[in-house]
Amino acid sequence: MKHLKLNKTIFLLLLALITQGKTIAQEAYSDPVTDKWGLIDEEGNYILAPKYDKMFAPEEGFFIVVKNKKQGFIDGTGREILAPKYDDIFAPKEGLFIVVKNNKSGIVNNTGKEILAPKYDRIFAPDSGYFITVLNNKYGFIDLNAKEILVPTYDEVLAPEEGFFAVKQGSKYGTVNEAGKQIVAPKYDQIFAYHNGLAIVVINEKQGLIDNNGKEITPIKYDKVYGSEGGFSLVTLNNKTGFVDQTGKEVVSLKYDDAFDFTNGFAIIVTNNKWGLMNAKGKEVVPPKYDKIFALEGNIAQVILKEKVGYIDVTGKEIIPLKYDSIFAFDGEYTSASINNKWGLINKKGQTIIPFKYDSMTCYCGERTEVELNGETFYLNIKGERID
Repeated sequence: MKHLKLNKTIFLLLLALITQGKTIAQEAYSDPVTDKWGLIDEEGNYILAPKYDKMFAPEEGFFIVVKNKKQGFIDGTGREILAPKYDDIFAPKEGLFIVVKNNKSGIVNNTGKEILAPKYDRIFAPDSGYFITVLNNKYGFIDLNAKEILVPTYDEVLAPEEGFFAVKQGSKYGTVNEAGKQIVAPKYDQIFAYHNGLAIVVINEKQGLIDNNGKEITPIKYDKVYGSEGGFSLVTLNNKTGFVDQTGKEVVSLKYDDAFDFTNGFAIIVTNNKWGLMNAKGKEVVPPKYDKIFALEGNIAQVILKEKVGYIDVTGKEIIPLKYDSIFAFDGEYTSASINNKWGLINKKGQTIIPFKYDSMTCYCGERTEVELNGETFYLNIKGERID
C-alpha cells in the first residue's frame, strides 16, 4: 500500500469505525496534484486512492462523493456503495438517503438500493418514522419503507406528534392520523401539536382543546390554553386562571390571577400577589399567603415571606423556618443557606449541619462544599472539617 508523504494536504474529515473491536480512523484526503479525493488511515496509508472530485464529511458512517458532477456514497473502508449517478444526495438519517435526479426526489437505503425512484418534487428528512413529501405544491407523507400513506393532498403537512399530523388547506388546519385518515377537517386557524392526548386549537383568537378523535372537549372560548400536564390543562379567560381535566371539565374555576402546571399532584396558585398551593382535587392545601413559592422539589417547596426564605411540605407545614436570607435548592439531603451574610449547611429538617460563619458557600455536591472565609477558599466535608 502506498504511503503518503508528510507534506501532502490532508483534510480532517474524521470517522471512527468500530470493526471487530478495533477502532480505525479514516480521513478524507485531497491530493494537491490531481485535486482528487480519497481516504487514508491515521498513519497516512491509502485506504482509497484519490479518484473523486469531491468528498463530504461523513454521516452515519458514510461519505457522500462526487464524480463528474454526479453523487453517490462510500463507506468508511472506501467501498463504493452507490456509484455517483444522482444530481444531489442529502446526508443520511436513520440509514436512508434522500436523492435527487432531474429535479425529482427519491430514497436510497444504506446498501445503495433505490427503494423509491425519484418522483416527488421534494422530500423532507424523516421525523418520527415518516417522510413528508411534496408534489405539485401539495403535501403528503410516506413511511420509512417508502410506502405512500397520504397522497400529496394538502397545502402543508407538519411533522407528527403522538401519531397525528397537523395539515393545512388554504388558511385552515385539521389533523390526519398515521394511516392517512383525516380525523379533523381543516377548520381551525391553528392547531398545536398533540401533548398527552390533547391538542390546543384556535378559532378567531380563542382557544380550546380537542382529543385524539378530534372531539372538542372544551368550548373554543379561552384566551389561552396550556398543554396538558399531570392530567390537567391550565386555561385563562379575562385575566383569570383555572384548570380543566382530560375530559375538558372545568375542575378549578377561573378565579386565580395566575397558576402553574401540576407537578407531583400539586399546582402553585397566585391571588392578589400572594402564592399558595392546590392539590389535584382543587383544594387549597396552602392558602395564598406567601410572597413566592418555587417549584416543588419532590414533596417540599421553597417559599418567601417578607424577604425571608424557608421550606414547606405539600400539607403546608413549614418544615424549615422562614428565617434565612437565601437557600439553595436541595441536591440530596443537604443545602447551603445564609443568615446575615454568613453561610452554613442545613438538612431538610432545618437542622444546622455546618455553622453559619462562612463568607460564601457553594452547593453541597457529592461529598464536599467549597467555602470562603476571610479571603481564603477551601473545602469542607459534611462534618464541617477542612479537606484537601
